[in-house]
Amino acid sequence: MEIIHYDKIPINNLYDELELIYDFYEHTVFDRNNIDGKSKDFINYVLKMDNYKSILCYEESRLIGFINYTIYDNSIMISEVQIRKDLRNKGILKSLLKELLNQEKVDNFYGTINDKNELSKLVFTHIGFDKIENNKYGITYKKMNEYLNDKENIL
Repeated sequence: MEIIHYDKIPINNLYDELELIYDFYEHTVFDRNNIDGKSKDFINYVLKMDNYKSILCYEESRLIGFINYTIYDNSIMISEVQIRKDLRNKGILKSLLKELLNQEKVDNFYGTINDKNELSKLVFTHIGFDKIENNKYGITYKKMNEYLNDKENIL
C-alpha cells in the first residue's frame, strides 16, 4: 500500500478519484474518454482552488481510497472521502487519516455529511466526530489522534 500526499493533485489522479466517486454515487464506470459536465465541473473546481489537497492510497497502481480537504483558520475541512467498497474495514481510512494528521498540524477537523449518507455518519461518529450543526461534524486534533492510536480501531 502506497500513500501519496498532493498539495495540488495531478489531473490523472483526479480521474482515479472520479472512478471511485462514480462507483459510489452513480453505480457506473467513469469513462476517461467521455467526461460529462458534472465531472468537468468537479475537475475545474479542484484545479482552480489553491488550497485543495489530496491524500491518495494506491495498491498495485490502483486507487483504493482517498481524502480531499482544504485548510482554513488552523482547521481542516474534509470535502470527500472514498474507500473502495470491497476494501472497507481493512485499515485504509485509518491510514489515510494518520497521514492527514502527520502532514497537517491543525487544531480541528471538520466535514459535511449528506443527511442521507447513513454510512458516513456512522463511520465519522464512530471516529469521534460530533455533530455541530445541520450536516457539519467536527473533532479536535487531540481526539482524532487518540482514536488513530487505539489499536482496536481498524477502519
